[in-house]
Amino acid sequence: MVYMVEKAKGENGMIDNRFPRTTVNERDTRKRFLSAGTMYGLVFGLSFALLTWGYDALLLSSHSVALAWNKLLLGMPLAIIIASLTGRFAVASSSMVVSTALWATAGALMGMVAGHVPFDGGNLAAWLADRELWGLVIFPYGSSAATRTALVTVIGAGMGAAAGIVERLVVGWIWDQITPSGKIGGRAWLALLACTPLTLPIFWATDDLVNQPLRALQQTTDEIVTLVLAGTDEEAESSGLNYFSVARHRERLSDQYTVHLVEYDLDTYYTGLADIAFDNGFSLRCLTTAGQVGYCSPISDTYQDWMNELVRAGLYGERAWLNGDDPSLVVDEAVITWLNNHSDQLGETFASTRSSQHGAWIFMSARFDTGFEIECRFRGTTPVAVDQCAEANT
Repeated sequence: MVYMVEKAKGENGMIDNRFPRTTVNERDTRKRFLSAGTMYGLVFGLSFALLTWGYDALLLSSHSVALAWNKLLLGMPLAIIIASLTGRFAVASSSMVVSTALWATAGALMGMVAGHVPFDGGNLAAWLADRELWGLVIFPYGSSAATRTALVTVIGAGMGAAAGIVERLVVGWIWDQITPSGKIGGRAWLALLACTPLTLPIFWATDDLVNQPLRALQQTTDEIVTLVLAGTDEEAESSGLNYFSVARHRERLSDQYTVHLVEYDLDTYYTGLADIAFDNGFSLRCLTTAGQVGYCSPISDTYQDWMNELVRAGLYGERAWLNGDDPSLVVDEAVITWLNNHSDQLGETFASTRSSQHGAWIFMSARFDTGFEIECRFRGTTPVAVDQCAEANT
């Protein structure tokens, strides 16, 4: 269809080549032009998020990992906002250099977000779940994370620059498809998908450098539990996953459980700890090294013993954790004082349970026959420190 196109004049009377005018009102024309740029950015941001964090979330959820969807829920809005605004501002500029620079900056920023979300996102989730953890570092961002994020940022900047160039072509093509009535057909909008392949390199880099190493620590642990519960001993023995470190506890396992990432080597991600918390109260802590499980120990038994020691400290002033040359438990003096002050509400008969867990921070509760209940906070792994005990919220 042939229709008249004129060059729109700006307020100063100069010709503005960016916003040609059909029979549609000039203001509507500009609005559609900017909308196309915004939609281009939205598609780029959405594609980036679904690939980078959606794929990771699906794998984590299939392995019963805690907070499996956390990175996607936090990262997707950020990616969409960054890319949508960039698409709008970039298309409004008449300079290819400016629009490309804007997109390169956006790509780098999205790469930085991808490198930080696994850690800052986990911290935020813990803060929202328990206000007493607000501001504390639950999942530390170490030297390895910084290096990996820098690499992803560079790749993101490169793909962002490419997205800026492609945007000029795509929006220009869409503009050519506008009818005299000012409508944009569905086929024209499909051209926005041209940016999706540019998100693939960022996805591959992020998954390989950031997501997969942390995911593997939890996946490997879950694979052993799955084999044990399935009872396929022959297959398990040939898996090379140190099957018997979990199989010897078979009678204490249940079908429902959650895998928690507890600790990881901040320099390499080569080793890490993951807890398997079963719905019957039993928990295993597994050490993973280079994709292999070194051992799994019944950590729930240890924490229950520690709660018993804390209660006896409150009742009788005992400090059993100090026995031995290398104590694995450290208790703040303020905790002992609090327990002593509430000794009349404690008792030798109580039920101890793990009330919640966020990384290496575990909350244990003790409910006494009197109805009085306390909750103590354990943090870290070597040694484990108790820095707070308080009456449980009921």
